[in-house]
Amino acid sequence: MDFRRSNLGFFVLEGFFWASYCTIFGFTVTILREYGFSAAVCGTVTTLQCAVIMFIQPLYGYLVDNVTTPKKGFIGVMAVGTLAAVPLPWIFRMGAVVVVLYMTFISMFVYSAGSMVDAWAVGVINKTKGMDYATVRGGGSIFYAIMALMAGNLIAPFGVQSLFILHVVLGGITVLVACFLADPSGLESTRGPHISTAVQVSFGKAVSVLLHNRKYVVFTACMCLFNFATRASNTYLPMVIENVGGNSGHFGIALFLTAMGEVVFMLLASRLIIRGIPPQYIYITALGILVFRYVLMATVDNLWVLLATQVVQAAGFGFNLRINAEYLVNVAPEGYQGMAIMLSGAISNGVGCVLGNYLGGELIATLGIRPYVWVCTVVMAGSMLIFLPTVLREHRQRVAARNRYLLGE
Repeated sequence: MDFRRSNLGFFVLEGFFWASYCTIFGFTVTILREYGFSAAVCGTVTTLQCAVIMFIQPLYGYLVDNVTTPKKGFIGVMAVGTLAAVPLPWIFRMGAVVVVLYMTFISMFVYSAGSMVDAWAVGVINKTKGMDYATVRGGGSIFYAIMALMAGNLIAPFGVQSLFILHVVLGGITVLVACFLADPSGLESTRGPHISTAVQVSFGKAVSVLLHNRKYVVFTACMCLFNFATRASNTYLPMVIENVGGNSGHFGIALFLTAMGEVVFMLLASRLIIRGIPPQYIYITALGILVFRYVLMATVDNLWVLLATQVVQAAGFGFNLRINAEYLVNVAPEGYQGMAIMLSGAISNGVGCVLGNYLGGELIATLGIRPYVWVCTVVMAGSMLIFLPTVLREHRQRVAARNRYLLGE
């Protein structure tokens, strides 16, 4: 299989998927505020979206490992989600209860499909020598960045309704592109572990196997705290920007800077891995960078300085994106890789984001923006501490292997 063609195909797929995702789910709080809904409604919607991920993604993971394939599963979820977004211009004119319920419903599809497209891409990457996850996922970040900048500047002249139209169009293009790409189940492996449907087990058995894997559990726990801090802070970032005099256009710039920066740092992470730097080292560096980012976020008062700190966040996010999916695939047993990515995403996004959004809203309401950001800083530092033993264990193993080599053993 031509890896260049595969790289380009999945680059475009990730690109259109994340551009479609961005138009609604990157601007959920902004859209709700434009329609006059309160911060409480914003918090309820974003919390329920995370709860949906917690329950639906393990099911998707089980299905792509045991019932269908990553390609067919993604196309089905994406097609239904795109069609379900068509009534949104009318839904948002209804009461808060209807909006909350419908946004929760459509979150079962496009909002929850990020891990599914990653599972599909990693499955093909691990069967196609020469493909690189940073290149493939870079498409998502670049398209997301461009769409964030466009969307942020479309709201003022055309209204948030323009985002709904973009979402449906981009979703349809995503489905069309997906139809022409390879399914990992139909490829012969040329390297490493791969996403397989060979192991037919019950849903409970699959969950049990993964939750008895120490490396998998540690990384997922780490990601819970990571998502508590990052997803919640991103949810309320429009309010943080408003707090220093910004608007929806500035929010679009913030998303653009982060997403474009992610591409650079994902590619840098790939280069470091090629040079022999263990993924564990890169990942804990990402956590340290994000601790620093939140310290900056909690202390700056200038709008443009705050936007500049998004570049720092891009470094942490880029390193995390490059390591996350492939690390989970490599620590999971054969035949459980699809489930591994989506179960971890469900737990970390579900638990981390539900608590982060809920507590974030409460902290902002009672204490203000800055105390909330300091909580995010402490939580991210906790994520570093959880992952530190894994890094130290890797370091000891590398030192021992080097010593054996020097002694000629």
